[in-house]
Amino acid sequence: MKIIEGQVVKGLGVGKTLGFPTINVLYDGELSGVFAGKVSIGEKPKIVTAAKPIACECGGGCLCSSEQNKKGFIAAIHIGKRPTISEDEPILEAHVLDDFEKFADKDLSGRLMKVEIFEKIRDTQKFKNLDELKKQIEKDVIDVKDFFKKTA
Repeated sequence: MKIIEGQVVKGLGVGKTLGFPTINVLYDGELSGVFAGKVSIGEKPKIVTAAKPIACECGGGCLCSSEQNKKGFIAAIHIGKRPTISEDEPILEAHVLDDFEKFADKDLSGRLMKVEIFEKIRDTQKFKNLDELKKQIEKDVIDVKDFFKKTA
């Protein structure tokens, strides 16, 4: 298992258009491909003002303090360049498979995301169009779920 940590950044929205919204972290490391993994989201960054420091404003009841977040959310993770959309900047994109509604419509930008990489599913590849990419992501999601069923 490998652990990657980074600050959440706003993506291009391609995953969301395909029906697979992602949480993104800039990453330029040795890993590349599609992986089975888990993600955890940290608190909002602390902001110091003249009045007082402000930490996570949830009072302990938000996503970052949940028991599920402490265990990690199962995710299909792509790491690397995105040749199908001609994007050469490497990135880590995590599509949470269960309970994604807990992430939906939340601005996670700036939060720390911890990503646990368990197993490589396939290499990154270029597809003819977004429809072919979507079909492959559907298969990747099944493969990631199967991986976690076997390890449960």
